[in-house]
Amino acid sequence: MQATIDTTIDHLNVLLRGELSAIETYEQAIDRLEAPTALTALARLRSRHVERADRLADLVEVRGGRAAESSGLWGAFVEAVEGTAARLGASAALAALEQGEEHNLEAYASEWTELDPPARRIVASDLMPAQLHTLQMLRHLRAEVDRASRN
Repeated sequence: MQATIDTTIDHLNVLLRGELSAIETYEQAIDRLEAPTALTALARLRSRHVERADRLADLVEVRGGRAAESSGLWGAFVEAVEGTAARLGASAALAALEQGEEHNLEAYASEWTELDPPARRIVASDLMPAQLHTLQMLRHLRAEVDRASRN
């Protein structure tokens, strides 16, 4: 079945809300963590989410849709989890971020099939691999922080 423009817009906005949620969550982690090495890496990861959010908003708008402007209920939940985790320390905050990254990757994997062919190609060739790379970078950072805290 061919994806309609409205269906594509709806599913692109699902992905966009995930990216907006990630941006908010990274901002919260950056504001609350005190690990200088992690802060630089987190800022870099946040900027990757901003790039993906901008790209998704463009894809929505070029189809005549209105891009989501907030992360919605999922963002509020993730924000509460990250706030609690940040108070528990860098490792807990990074674990919460990792769960969010995994959730976003799962969303890309499930939503891309509902898109029109041009959007599907962009998501499959650019955005989903970039999301996977962000998750891998965060896992590497978390392992470094965990190693440093044991020493």
